[in-house]
Amino acid sequence: MTDGMFLAAAHALAGLSPAAGADDRTTAPLLPPVSELRTVAMAVARAVIRQGQVEGVAPQASPETLEAALKDAVWTACYRPYEKAQISR
Repeated sequence: MTDGMFLAAAHALAGLSPAAGADDRTTAPLLPPVSELRTVAMAVARAVIRQGQVEGVAPQASPETLEAALKDAVWTACYRPYEKAQISR
């Protein structure tokens, strides 16, 4: 991870800050809500990958290939249905 990639991550996160577009920045939250975590993480990852490509430390790939790779790398919760056990006494 290069300094440029860290800076790209910081800029991506700053661009998603509710305070960035707020009229009153003194009361707006600095960070996006947790409910947007997946969207924020994907945006930061895209920015880091692009910067890595610019710096020659990440492989070159089409935007479609990168998007597919990002979606494949994202963990998605998958829970089994809960069934209450029958206890005989």
